[in-house]
Amino acid sequence: MERGKDIEEILRGVTHSRCVGVEITNKTTVAIRSPSFFCYSGHTFIPPAPAISPGCKETCVFVKRNLSAWGVAGALTYEWAGFSFILMFSNPFDNNLHHLQYALEICEGRMSCKELESLYHIMRGHRPLSRTYQKDRLGRNTTALVVTLHSFQISATMSNHSKAALRILIEERGSPPSYTTQPPCSQQLSSPLPRFSQKLTQ
Repeated sequence: MERGKDIEEILRGVTHSRCVGVEITNKTTVAIRSPSFFCYSGHTFIPPAPAISPGCKETCVFVKRNLSAWGVAGALTYEWAGFSFILMFSNPFDNNLHHLQYALEICEGRMSCKELESLYHIMRGHRPLSRTYQKDRLGRNTTALVVTLHSFQISATMSNHSKAALRILIEERGSPPSYTTQPPCSQQLSSPLPRFSQKLTQ
């Protein structure tokens, strides 16, 4: 966690050949808490902050493993007031064979590490887009991802670079709804491949 620095400034100090820096800005009236992350390839260089207070910004960085033929790919989730968002990202080692891509989802309920691992594979595959789920494969022209649910809106952008900067903005419009128990973010979770996942607690 690097307070007071923009994500590009942080990434300039990272020596790994491939990395994804995530900058999350919380413009709601509630704290964003309880991050979980899953690394399909790569690992954390700067771990996610345990909480992001209203009006605050926090960063985390995922990097490629040394001497690995893979890039960096994984998923990150935070929760607040009965809601969760899930970010999927992939910055491949060889951009001639694979494109950078990312996806964003907002849902009701909480995500476990096991669900996050399975959801990563679903988000990497072919899945219909909706107001609560968006995905983009980066090329010359890229657009922001925007998802909405009830009074919350989340937008995200990702730069098409070997040291990719991924910015997320969480906004609240009106009063948040009361918590209601809902099914997991994805109704059908595929069988996951064994990789590394971790739950952070405050």
